[in-house]
Amino acid sequence: MPKKVWVYAPKKVRPKVSPKTKEVIKNKCDEFIESKLKPTYVKKFNPNVKEQQRVDIYCKWYQHYVHFVEVFKDTRDDVISPEYEDRFFRLQYLSNGDLIPAYLRHTGQWQDLNWEGASLEACLSEMEDFSNLY
Repeated sequence: MPKKVWVYAPKKVRPKVSPKTKEVIKNKCDEFIESKLKPTYVKKFNPNVKEQQRVDIYCKWYQHYVHFVEVFKDTRDDVISPEYEDRFFRLQYLSNGDLIPAYLRHTGQWQDLNWEGASLEACLSEMEDFSNLY
């Protein structure tokens, strides 16, 4: 039986994001959502359709991540909640100002699309081209 060994595990260093940087990134992401995602993927809610319907898409900051969130409404009789939210894409802020795009897999794990980071414009265009999200 192998002996137990202590291993040094340093704390993860999370980059600090300034409020000004957060505001700039959020504004660009909101503009991207309004111009590209909402016209394509958000349809007007129809209460006669008995299935889930995407009614909104927005983004929000959580720690050093920008999460893209879908809002669904469901009019079926056996649903737990008639309205719910689901994260589908995120951008991880790095200390040098670059971002790492990632999508949420069916397993609940985030899958990075780029390991070294890229600019915000490159991440948004990659998100637009990534058709498996929807």
